[in-house]
Amino acid sequence: MNAELLLQWLVIAPLMLWSTWRVAKQFAPRSIAAMQNRIAQALVKRGYQRLGSWMQSGSTDAGCGSGCSSCNACGPSTPEIKDTPVQWRDAGPR
Repeated sequence: MNAELLLQWLVIAPLMLWSTWRVAKQFAPRSIAAMQNRIAQALVKRGYQRLGSWMQSGSTDAGCGSGCSSCNACGPSTPEIKDTPVQWRDAGPR
């Protein structure tokens, strides 16, 4: 393995792992929080209390409507969509 290939793996592999983790947290927050809590508990059992407490997830009640802001998509509720047809406007003279 040459030096350029090794450098490429040292840069790209952590970025891919981080990206995968972020996407998983976005689309499966409960599963990721539960897994993160299990890893944190295992670390605490092995004597790494500070790292385990840092890794401990807040709540596993994440999801749309829970108000947890885990997906960064929380906002005001969408207005009701009425059953009115689309009305086209004349673009005017060109």
